[in-house]
Order: sequence, then C-alpha cells, then structure tokens
Amino acid sequence: MTVVDASMLIAWLDDRDSHRLAAIGMTVSSDPLDPVALAHLRGGSRLRMPDCVVLACAEVHRLPVATFDEVLQAAASREHRAD
Repeated sequence: MTVVDASMLIAWLDDRDSHRLAAIGMTVSSDPLDPVALAHLRGGSRLRMPDCVVLACAEVHRLPVATFDEVLQAAASREHRAD
C-alpha cells in the first residue's frame, strides 16, 4: 500500500491527465488522524495542510507516499516515506 496525494487522485480520475497510467489500483482510507499530531506537523514544516494530511496518513499507516508534487516528495523523502 502507498499513501497518495491529490495529484495522484486527479490523474486516476482524469483520462486526459498525463500521469493517468501511473495512478491505478487505489482505495480511500477513512481512518481518523490525530489532530494534535497533524497540527505539530503543520507547525513544524512549510507544507500546506493537505500535504501535512498526506504525510500524517503515511506516518500512521507506516506507508510510503506517492506524489507528482516535488515539494511533498522532498518532505516524504526526508521522513523516508517516499515511493
């Protein structure tokens, strides 16, 4: 399993997206995240909240992150969560 960001979901849903072929076999998790841990992640980084949610989800589930966003990819790599 891998945690994906919105760019991957958009590619999965939009057949005109150039990344569509890479975005296959996805499911959605509805597991809650700890809001305090999420706030700490947001406060300690320069990331936007949606990116923090992706990283927090990866942390909770101990999964890598798949993204086409270079900033999120770098943050995930720093935390050893990039795929």
